Amino acid sequence: MRVTNGGLLALAVVLSTSACGIGTTAGADYRPDLNFGSYSTFGWDEAAMGRTGGGGLEDNPFFEDRLREAIAREMSTRGFRLDQSDPELRVHYHLSVEDHIEVYEANPESGYPTPSEFDAGTEVIQYEQGTFILHFVDAATNEDLWIGWAQGDIGPALRDPQRMREWVDDAVARMFEDLPVLRRRSRLA
Repeated sequence: MRVTNGGLLALAVVLSTSACGIGTTAGADYRPDLNFGSYSTFGWDEAAMGRTGGGGLEDNPFFEDRLREAIAREMSTRGFRLDQSDPELRVHYHLSVEDHIEVYEANPESGYPTPSEFDAGTEVIQYEQGTFILHFVDAATNEDLWIGWAQGDIGPALRDPQRMREWVDDAVARMFEDLPVLRRRSRLA
């Protein structure tokens, strides 16, 4: 098998984006006028949880424990406390794992070799893409207030519990960067 410079570039990009392979992306969306200042408690909305696809997330209590721990930790650092009996915010999430394919093509205008110079100018990478979407819902009005998401290559994390914990912690922390509440000391501390 012959490796092209374009193939080496694509591999270098992939390896440099994350220790787990394809980098994790995360973000959130909410109304610009959202004010979380009136909320202080949250609870898990079990009935709204969604899980699709296999790949190690579906019905995986260890993954869900890690995810809930990471969410609760981020909520706590922002002054929210878990109250399953009478929460002001209901929290639920959706999980999925799918096979995903990324195709990288060398750009000859950038000085990378063209397919005519080598056997191939395209690199194809297949991986297991894990996605979770997090919803914060006003318990009184049932209105979605904030939706966060994270996705990335979870193949290596599926094979190593410590890497899974690290991936979940990193993804949730990235999501919460977009929560319109300043980090504050936990009311439990």
